[in-house]
Amino acid sequence: MDSQVAVGSVSRLWRYPVKSMIGEEIESAEVIWSGFHGNRCYALVDVESSRIVSAKNPAKWARMFQCTSRLLQGGESPPIMNNGAPPVQVTLPDGRRFDIADGRYGGAEQALSELFGRQVRFTAARAEPRTFTIEQYHPGIEEDREAGRTTEYFRPPEAQAGTFTDTAAVHLVTTATLKGMSGFYPKGDFGPMRFRPNLLVDTGAANGFAETLWVGRTLAVGDEVRLKVFKECGRCVMTTLPQGRLVSDVGILSTIMRSNRGKIGVLASVLKGGKIKKGDRIALVQQ
Repeated sequence: MDSQVAVGSVSRLWRYPVKSMIGEEIESAEVIWSGFHGNRCYALVDVESSRIVSAKNPAKWARMFQCTSRLLQGGESPPIMNNGAPPVQVTLPDGRRFDIADGRYGGAEQALSELFGRQVRFTAARAEPRTFTIEQYHPGIEEDREAGRTTEYFRPPEAQAGTFTDTAAVHLVTTATLKGMSGFYPKGDFGPMRFRPNLLVDTGAANGFAETLWVGRTLAVGDEVRLKVFKECGRCVMTTLPQGRLVSDVGILSTIMRSNRGKIGVLASVLKGGKIKKGDRIALVQQ
């Protein structure tokens, strides 16, 4: 058995079945090769540009944060060979709900096209590597050399297959970092949903960028799961947008840029899958 040093526990878990929509908080997660089962298994495509729809360009897609997505019953457990994306329910701001499945989208595409004023279609994640392009707006923050511009982000071919995450399988944030950020900007609301993690790690009394020290290391989550942390997570305009009780606040991103080089949280690949749940121990595996 490997030697481990405890660093915290699983505080909260989320998955986001449709890229850039609000997701769902869950009590447990099945971690498979591509990350949390059902996480970003669908995305919308802007038919005119062929780019993936992302709230990183709020001028076009801010209303994505008014839509929610959740796995439907029957989609909770991954299929044996992971063939096809699971069934998902999408809820629009007016309360209309659409049940979608891989290749069967009913009236959801038309309703969402009307909502955005642009024609969109769904696409499902596949097991093979997939590159795509999204637009990213950079708000007017002095520390950002791209401030005021809309740039393109090209998802690299080595990014995680089987999901529409920008790069990695799993995204983690610690309570220590959120606590530390609040100290730098007390009037800001650093609720974890601003950062859309899969996993919030409770690091107890720790205060500061605890997860930075995990880069290049292996994390044991619960009894089964092993994650390889490979980089810090750069933040974007999405952290400043209103969603739920969180208000619009450019000061959030400005503070991150000044205090921690624009990084919050870490990204990880899956070395070994399994089930995790709230309260599970998280530990660094010693080399």
